[in-house]
Amino acid sequence: MALDENVEPLTQMKLIKLLYFAYGRYLVKTHNKLFTSSIVHSQYDPVITEVHSKFKGLTVLDTGKPSLDTGKPSLDTGKPSKEAFDDYNLVSKDGDISHLLRLVNEAYINYSASGLSQKTHQPGSPWSLTDDGKIIKDQLIFDTFSNGLEE
Repeated sequence: MALDENVEPLTQMKLIKLLYFAYGRYLVKTHNKLFTSSIVHSQYDPVITEVHSKFKGLTVLDTGKPSLDTGKPSLDTGKPSKEAFDDYNLVSKDGDISHLLRLVNEAYINYSASGLSQKTHQPGSPWSLTDDGKIIKDQLIFDTFSNGLEE
């Protein structure tokens, strides 16, 4: 963001969407879950429950400035927390996951959170086929991503 004023800050909504796309791609490639947290149909988006709970009340995650909707500071303090550093080291040890995350980032870096929502809200998407408040089934995600419908 310091080098390009057109780069948007990372929001909770965009983070969850990126993780959702990574989850779908990983599921198709390996037939395994990328993470254990449930993905639930919420009114507006597929929500990864643990991520949503961790960042509840925060909208912007990476500017160091207060979130516009809560006035609370974002998570960016200039240096990563021990938890973030440990998570980074864990992911970095797995070359396949690191590569997958780079590919997802490259594929969606120019999308806004609302642009990513348009992809997840298409008719026939796992989100649209799941009742509000219910867990989105891995088989729906697998079928959608294996057919390239949310790519």
